Amino acid sequence: MMTKEEYMQDSNKNYAEYHRQFVTEAVKAIVLRAIGLGPIVGSPDFYLNDVYIQKWEALHEKIKALTFAQVKATGNWFDVYVSVSIAKAAAREIQATELDRISQLRPFADIGCGFNLLRIEK
Repeated sequence: MMTKEEYMQDSNKNYAEYHRQFVTEAVKAIVLRAIGLGPIVGSPDFYLNDVYIQKWEALHEKIKALTFAQVKATGNWFDVYVSVSIAKAAAREIQATELDRISQLRPFADIGCGFNLLRIEK
């Protein structure tokens, strides 16, 4: 487990790894329900800043309930910034998984039915 001290040695480099360590299936489920698959998969921004910050901040108490002990164990405090960063790390994992799944389906996307099965709209 990466500690806050290790994270702060190079916070730009360690940002994603540090927050990703708190992501669980339960955290991903909360993020997916609150944000939705479309905005997550459709976001071109690594930081998902095209999703309103209020949506991320609204997850604070739920993310805190699931990850507080682990975050404290790294020597960090828990605030909205930490919960938003964990939620966005979860969203990036969802995004990567879904984009990988979609890329595997791509050969079957157009089956001649007059529409594309992989059409994703925001």
